Amino acid sequence: MHCGWRSSPCAGSSNHVRNPDPREGKAFGIAPGRFLGGAVAAIVIGLIAGTHAARAQAYERIPAVLDGAPSADATLYAARDELLAVVVRADRAALNKRLEKALFWDRDHGGMFNSKRSAAANLAAATSWKSLRSMLSSDAATPRRDGSADYCLPARTRPRDERQFERVAEQLKTDTFFDWGVVISERQPVRAAGDTSAAVVGQLSGELVRVVDWAFDAPQGRQRWVQVVMPSGAKGYVDGRHIQTLAPERLCLRKDTRGVWRISGYIGGGD
Repeated sequence: MHCGWRSSPCAGSSNHVRNPDPREGKAFGIAPGRFLGGAVAAIVIGLIAGTHAARAQAYERIPAVLDGAPSADATLYAARDELLAVVVRADRAALNKRLEKALFWDRDHGGMFNSKRSAAANLAAATSWKSLRSMLSSDAATPRRDGSADYCLPARTRPRDERQFERVAEQLKTDTFFDWGVVISERQPVRAAGDTSAAVVGQLSGELVRVVDWAFDAPQGRQRWVQVVMPSGAKGYVDGRHIQTLAPERLCLRKDTRGVWRISGYIGGGD
């Protein structure tokens, strides 16, 4: 059963996010772990490692929740795995066979959708193999909207308390979209530098975090490290595979009359 982020326990749930290559990391469930925060803890760790994390203004911890109940249909996740294998080998013909003819495209910021083109052409214009691989590497699929037959990957998240988030963002004079991300793993380490060998200066679990630099311009094939400010005010770096924007791009699937899950649409990322 793939339960993702929930407000109640979910026995036997799998990881919320599966990494494309080595699939590591454990997603959080009912009670997100607390970050290793606090001024004293961060400074002590920094001293031990021979480095101090730069500090910024501290803020309240902002828990995140799934925006919608995740699907528990095993056939959906089996179809996701099949599609991921198709994407990994970049098999365009096989992918096109799994597309709905009436492919929808939400949040088309560039106005690139063309109803006269084929579904395959529109999907190719909308996204890339790398992005498809990333979207299909999520363990939780949530409805496109309440009551929808479309389930989309990755699951979208939101602040548990919207008013708290708006208040904190205003206090820090930050943009509620560009300056914030969601850590989508449990006990995700925050490092002093963008390197797996760098000292751990804290950890974050299923919560919103202030983002300093998304590092979207990281070279192809290299690991992306997102610079963040933890609630304690300490700065650090999070593996980019474990943090997403508040409006990520999503791939949607729908079960047809024969019980086959097909790609039904695409939701563009961005504010």
